[in-house]
Amino acid sequence: MRRKKQNNNDRPHQAMPPTAFLEWWNPTGTDEPSGASIGGHPDAERVWARKDPGRWTRRTYGINAVLAWTCQCYRDEYERWIDAEQPEREPFVSIAATLEQQYELMKKLKAILKGAAKPMPKEDNDAIDFHTR
Repeated sequence: MRRKKQNNNDRPHQAMPPTAFLEWWNPTGTDEPSGASIGGHPDAERVWARKDPGRWTRRTYGINAVLAWTCQCYRDEYERWIDAEQPEREPFVSIAATLEQQYELMKKLKAILKGAAKPMPKEDNDAIDFHTR
């Protein structure tokens, strides 16, 4: 049995985003020599670069524009930007912290979280036990 071909016009939430959204969402350039993406939304599908000894490590992460268009939070952010008369944005460069920097950050974060942990309250043994009635 053949599947019926889907028509995107039947599902407006899956329609292609407008060109203005694509320009707002997608990166606009590449950093030299890292190869990291520049511009666009920080959550956009982009190349992230990390400086490792003797080389750059690159990975692609993020959400493509068509999927982002289906997310209400990104549409709301885009609409707020339009309503604010499209202010110039600081170009976002996706350079990741080195492994050593990440390790130090996680070590500090772990210490903060350990200090924030609170012990569970002890049960009151004198409380009424409804199961013994």
